[in-house]
Amino acid sequence: YKDFFRPNREATPDEARRMVGFVRLVNAADDAAFAGEIGSYLDVDNYLRFLAVTALIVNTDSFFALGHNFYLY
Repeated sequence: YKDFFRPNREATPDEARRMVGFVRLVNAADDAAFAGEIGSYLDVDNYLRFLAVTALIVNTDSFFALGHNFYLY
């Protein structure tokens, strides 16, 4: 995961464990497991607000477009 996400510092063991768990949840969980666990990784309502505004203002300098200027832990 390090090569893809390019962290700017070494993750603590807990941060690394949560990051791997989050990626596995997003990539491999069935719908029920995803719905039941995603709230333990992020604030879903605020994330959806952020996503909507990012799309509305066509922010190309974000995680969703160019893939830089963000930190996940």
